Amino acid sequence: MVGGLEGARDGIAPLSPSGDADRIQPGFVKDPAQEALAAKMKSGTFQLFLNFGEPLKDSNGDGIPDLSIANATQEPGLSGFALADVTLTLHLGAKGPFFTGIHDINLFSRVDADRGLATFVVPFEQLLSSLTPAERSAMDQGDGTGRLFLWAVSRLYGDRDRVPDTNDGGEPSVRTEVREFGFPLADLSTTPSLDYGDVRIGRHVDGPLTLCNHGARPVEITQIRLPDSTLTVPLQSPFTVPALGQFQLPLRYSPTAHARISGNLTVETALSELNAKISITGRGVAPILQVTPTSLDFGSVPVGFSSEGRQFAIGNVGDAYLDATWELIDPTLQFSFGGYIPPSGPHPFELYPGESDEVRLTFTPAGIGPMEGTFRIVSDDDRAPQVDVRLSGQGTPAEPRIYVTFVDPIQNVPIGGEGSSVLHIQNWGSALLEVGSVVSSSPLFSTSLSRSSIPSKEWADLVVTYHPVVWGLETTTLTIPSNDPTNPTVTRMVSGQAFEPPPEIHVSPVLLDFGTLHQGSSATLSFDVSNTGAGPLRLTANSPLLTSACNAQTDLSLPATLLPGGTLTAQVTLTADIDKSFCFILFYTNAPGTPYVTMELRATILSPVLYLTTDSLSFPETRIGSSSTVLLKVYNDGQEPLIISRATYLNSPFSLATALPFTVSPYTSGDLPFKFSPTAEGGWGAAVILRTNDLRQRDVPLYLYGFAFSPPPSVKPLILGN
Repeated sequence: MVGGLEGARDGIAPLSPSGDADRIQPGFVKDPAQEALAAKMKSGTFQLFLNFGEPLKDSNGDGIPDLSIANATQEPGLSGFALADVTLTLHLGAKGPFFTGIHDINLFSRVDADRGLATFVVPFEQLLSSLTPAERSAMDQGDGTGRLFLWAVSRLYGDRDRVPDTNDGGEPSVRTEVREFGFPLADLSTTPSLDYGDVRIGRHVDGPLTLCNHGARPVEITQIRLPDSTLTVPLQSPFTVPALGQFQLPLRYSPTAHARISGNLTVETALSELNAKISITGRGVAPILQVTPTSLDFGSVPVGFSSEGRQFAIGNVGDAYLDATWELIDPTLQFSFGGYIPPSGPHPFELYPGESDEVRLTFTPAGIGPMEGTFRIVSDDDRAPQVDVRLSGQGTPAEPRIYVTFVDPIQNVPIGGEGSSVLHIQNWGSALLEVGSVVSSSPLFSTSLSRSSIPSKEWADLVVTYHPVVWGLETTTLTIPSNDPTNPTVTRMVSGQAFEPPPEIHVSPVLLDFGTLHQGSSATLSFDVSNTGAGPLRLTANSPLLTSACNAQTDLSLPATLLPGGTLTAQVTLTADIDKSFCFILFYTNAPGTPYVTMELRATILSPVLYLTTDSLSFPETRIGSSSTVLLKVYNDGQEPLIISRATYLNSPFSLATALPFTVSPYTSGDLPFKFSPTAEGGWGAAVILRTNDLRQRDVPLYLYGFAFSPPPSVKPLILGN
């Protein structure tokens, strides 16, 4: 059971009470959980709350517990602050009946100007003695412990007063008769800061700016200096904050631009030491609706057709959330989302800052003439709360549209007979399609149209008949005229092939053996392709017929057709090249069982093959006037003699020590000697080109290096005389 006294804020230095906390009787336990909010100063009223062991009641919902002491009158002579008659209201809840009594209590106050304090004294002993035994008994009822603790707790001054009472027949033991509670003469505190956050431009937010006077005398506010023109206060200076009271100003922030405010609001008083600064922050924000473009012209569209899509973008380029609705206003239902017509009325949507969306519409005219609609956007953008996108289009008379299908070739038609295929001519337009006379470019193909007038969304059959007279594939071009203004003439290719008995192929020889050839020499052979079947033989091939891996040519020209009993003779010329000897001919046929024919070209190519172990020679140091010789090992890995016939760029002091030509027999080697005969000292070098009969290595580079030195001078002996 706790009572308490508390001011509007903590942190004021305590005034020592007249009693001693150490004199509290043992057994009175300090319970921090019971130290609820104990006292408040509000509108110049001092309130003392007593709590009897349970949460305080608030029967009228004014935020003040029912048990309180409040001043009733003002007494002159205390600079505007005094307490006289006191009203005591007790609401004990489950502890006892509701009780109200008015008691005159000796209450006095004083002002200590030197200490800057105003003091009032509450005589608790007299307060308790004014209760009747019945009232005291009612207060003890239901306590359960046989004790009643009246705690007058002052968080403001850091001490607590406890007056114990018992219901055991003994008299109350009053340990603390008087307590003094002091207040400064002048003490002003304010809301430390106000952050308005994001506030919509064109609107306002009132911030709770509270001025609290914890002193015993009123504080005069001489001026409030605002850090920004978007801030206003609904009160002219000067004004007064009453003693032990508070004053709340609805500081209004009304942003007018996309900008941030940050600064200090200064509260100036008659006493400069009481001046206060309050940090003010906030940002003006607003959505900005952007629609581009604001008109869509769908052009001319025939009745029954839909236009291509046209789109516009809806974006929020502001810095606040955009809340909006869209509505497609089109009583004749000619504008749609690609054929989808939404329900009438507005439809909500939202856009975050920086977000955008695209709207794509089509136009399907219901009649002839100019047509209009509106796409309306209503949003909370105060700058442009409604944006209309104008929709327009021109309806023109209905038109037909032609489409002709494609067909596969007409096949296996006997010569002298006929075969047919069907093309469909479709009208996907909105008017009657009139088809004219169909023309065939080949007399072997005839046509027949089921009907020339085709209603909208229907089709007609175009029968094409092939009358073959010879074997082979025949093609015709059909020209189909109509009254489609966008495609008045349509052409289609149709092919036909007569029934053909199977051919039979015979190739002789399949292997072309050119025998033995010297490298670079050529030889020519021929082969025959015969058709011994009853139908035409068709020959095809890839291009080129001979690949780059073979040094050969042929006069065989494909594709070609051989009638029954026919023979085709072709020649092949092979030029011997040891590096291009992978030779074959591949072609395809329509003969059953022989889809392709592969012919091999074979030859034995004779050629020398040069191999050197090095591409440079280094001579030993050679004295001027003498010479040295180095041998070049030359290998012939081929079947023909290797001949080195010339050495180009071989200049003094380098030379060959043997005459050319230099010959190396097949599958042997030889030593080609080079000589170095220097005439001056120093380093020498040469790049020589050796010409050979190896067609793969006609010119072979060889690098020569040598160093020459002078002989030492001769010494004549010295003869000494007697």
